[in-house]
Formats: sequence, C-alpha cells, structure tokens
Amino acid sequence: MSEPVSDLPQVYEELTGRVRSHLKKIRAIPKKHPEYTVALLIAVASEGLSQLRGESRWGVFRQLLERRCKVSELVAHGLFRAVRNGLAHRYDTAMIEVGSQKIVVVVTWNKPRKHLCVERGDWLKDGVQRLGVWLDTETLWRDLLAYLRKMDNELRANRKLARSIRDHGRHLDDNYTVRPEKEEPAEVWQGAWEAFLNERRDD
Repeated sequence: MSEPVSDLPQVYEELTGRVRSHLKKIRAIPKKHPEYTVALLIAVASEGLSQLRGESRWGVFRQLLERRCKVSELVAHGLFRAVRNGLAHRYDTAMIEVGSQKIVVVVTWNKPRKHLCVERGDWLKDGVQRLGVWLDTETLWRDLLAYLRKMDNELRANRKLARSIRDHGRHLDDNYTVRPEKEEPAEVWQGAWEAFLNERRDD
C-alpha cells in the first residue's frame, strides 16, 4: 500500500481547477447553450488527464463513454478524434468513415436519453440520410466530474501515482514547449522573437 499524500499534484490541481470552473460558468449560460465549446473542453481536458496518467490520449475519454455502455478501444478512439480534432481544427465534429458510410457525431445539450444512441437522419441538411451517434454534453460533464472525484481520492491515497502525475506533467511541459519547426532556421526564429520581445517590452 502506497503512503497517502495530503496535497494533490499542482499540475493536476491547475488543470482540473480550470476545467471545473470554466465548465461551471459555461453551463450557467441561460440561452443558446454552446454545446460545441463544452464538448471540446471535455475532450481536451480528458486528453490532458490521460497524458498525466501516461495513457493513450483518448484513454480517459473512453472511460467517460464507458460509464454508460461498453465501447471498444477503436470506437472510443474514433469518437475522440471526431470531437477533439474536428472541433479544434474547424469547430465542427469530423465525420467517421465506416466502410462506404460516413457517420455523423451529433453533439447535443442536456438530452441524456440520446447519449451514445445511433439514429438515422438528415444531419447535414443536404437531403442525405446518414447514421448519427449522439453525444450529450451534460452526460459527459457529469461523468467527468465523477471521474475527477475518483481520481482526487486515488491521488490522495497513492503517493506513487501522485509522483507519476508530477513526472508526466514535467514531460508534457517540455514536450509542448514551442520551438522552431524544421523549416524554420533556429537563428532566424531566435532573431525574430528577440526583435519582437525587445520592441514590445514595457519595463
């Protein structure tokens, strides 16, 4: 049995604190609920949690889905990519190609009975009937909260897990540090940034 810890890892507290706070405020919007914003935030938050645990980027997202029904690794990965990448890169869910079919991911707000149900409809308003998979943001939000409560308890009870979270957090900080890309010469990159910083600094 690992020794308990009194404080949660800072990198974990910062991530989950922002997620809890921002989702709470977004959900309080009285009209025209931004379901895409909530879905993207949940997908990105689950990705961050997965990486802190050293799991696949969609690992936690799959666990959220599996609170409601059995979902295979491949299906969870496909849904994650359709939501996370689709919304991040063009602010619409991406289609999922299954053989000759293209499946639509239908994001909704507070329709828990629809969550992970499959229905046929003219989702794109182009006269073509396609299968659609419903994802309910309220259900995902509640399942994320339940996951966070469970993880809080895990971290407090397991010093080894807390240390692993901190180590993965440091690795992610380094991994996502922005550096010049291959086609951007390091000297030119450095010169451009130094010029910008010197011109704009106010101290």
